[in-house]
Amino acid sequence: MQMQKAQRIITQVETACVKDNQVLSLSVNRQDVERCARVVREYGLLTPPVVGNFPDGTRLVLSGECEFFALREMGGRSVEAVAVPVLEEQDSSRLSLFLASLRKSPNALSEGMLVAQLLNNVQKLLLKTLEV
Repeated sequence: MQMQKAQRIITQVETACVKDNQVLSLSVNRQDVERCARVVREYGLLTPPVVGNFPDGTRLVLSGECEFFALREMGGRSVEAVAVPVLEEQDSSRLSLFLASLRKSPNALSEGMLVAQLLNNVQKLLLKTLEV
């Protein structure tokens, strides 16, 4: 049963239909994309990117932005990705931060921007709560 559930969240995603995560893209430079492209050409995609699915149909890269950029540049039209439901914008920031922390070398700039977004969302929530 668990294996069937895991297989359902890995899905074929059209690369053109997924929005770049602007915060995560700050940590990706030209050399990173070229390195990722070399690895993908030589070994294939070793780790599928994680894509958030919003209720309105929008898709956003949550992890694996370098690989995603490389695939697009290589002309890849679709990729197998881990698709996770995202209900609100702050959920995507939380997931991106969590996923970045799981990697061996998360980028401090991206993490800082994600933390700032989360703090801003918490502040908005607190203000909204105080208004009630």
